[in-house]
Amino acid sequence: MVEKMDLEEAIKRAQKRLKDFELIEGNFIIGIYKGVKEVEVKGKKRILHRILNEKDGEEYGIWDTAVLQEELKRQNVKIGNRIAIKYCGKPSGKNYHDWIVLKDMEEEDGTADLPI
Repeated sequence: MVEKMDLEEAIKRAQKRLKDFELIEGNFIIGIYKGVKEVEVKGKKRILHRILNEKDGEEYGIWDTAVLQEELKRQNVKIGNRIAIKYCGKPSGKNYHDWIVLKDMEEEDGTADLPI
């Protein structure tokens, strides 16, 4: 018999599965974009971008920044797209985090390629 869980328990389990993406210069992830998750941190609402990592099958969260948000928009990333996100660190003398986002482009023959 399958036991039903209440919504609160389902949310707790979902939150536990989200792993942190480490902000180490050069670190990258390739996977399926799963959308955003709103999280309250110290009384402020923050946004996490959710990525299903194709390497280990785990779902990761990347904290939203203005540059990351702009890169996702520029690439026209939608839920379900296969993407690569690379953290490029903080440029010298600047106060922002730099990112590269690439969206998988499907070829005319139906094959997909992510040029990394």
